Amino acid sequence: MDVETPTRRAQDPSTPTQKRASTPDTGSVRSTIEQRRARREQFRNFYGLKGEGLKGGVPNGDSLDIDSPGFKAGVYYEDLVFRSDLGTLMKTASSLAADIGALQGSRHSLVYNHHHQLFAAGDTISNLNVRTPQLLSVVTNLQQSFSSISQLADSVALPQEIGGGVNNDARRKRQAERCIKRLRLMCEAKAPSQDIAAYLQSVDELLGAAAKDDASIESALKELRRSVPSA
Repeated sequence: MDVETPTRRAQDPSTPTQKRASTPDTGSVRSTIEQRRARREQFRNFYGLKGEGLKGGVPNGDSLDIDSPGFKAGVYYEDLVFRSDLGTLMKTASSLAADIGALQGSRHSLVYNHHHQLFAAGDTISNLNVRTPQLLSVVTNLQQSFSSISQLADSVALPQEIGGGVNNDARRKRQAERCIKRLRLMCEAKAPSQDIAAYLQSVDELLGAAAKDDASIESALKELRRSVPSA
């Protein structure tokens, strides 16, 4: 008996070759997941929600808890399918869809709010850049005018009354305290050092006499003499 050998049927050239269904690239899927994780981690860091989710680069926590840093979608899915019936699966799917929609809305709201704050901060910085030179010129004019103010104060000051006894000592102490206060104001206003030294020299005799009877005035006078270079 002749044995009939099987022959391969030739494919009709007119029949199109059937292509395999394309599957998503594993690398691109992994890259997308890593980008989402990085974005989520940035949000957590920005709002101070990082906590103790990562130790040594390995996430810890309950893998079935959606809010846990160690959450794993695959494990959650397997556990949910294993222990739930159809009704529970439908309710869970509906709840997750609602949560996802709420999170998407919150994310868009956060992005919008931050853009709004960014533009507001830009406007504030622009206004500061415009007004800072004006403020600096005002401060410079005030510093230059301080010597004139000091001279005017000297011209309108009441003449010193000369008395004796205890009243004279108390009056001299008050005058010395006013002089020290004025010198400190001149130093704080960064008046020219020659003006400060000139005024200190003009009241040096009064301060020296008051310093002999009052330790606080003596200490303040020494401090002022050290702070004025030409004193």
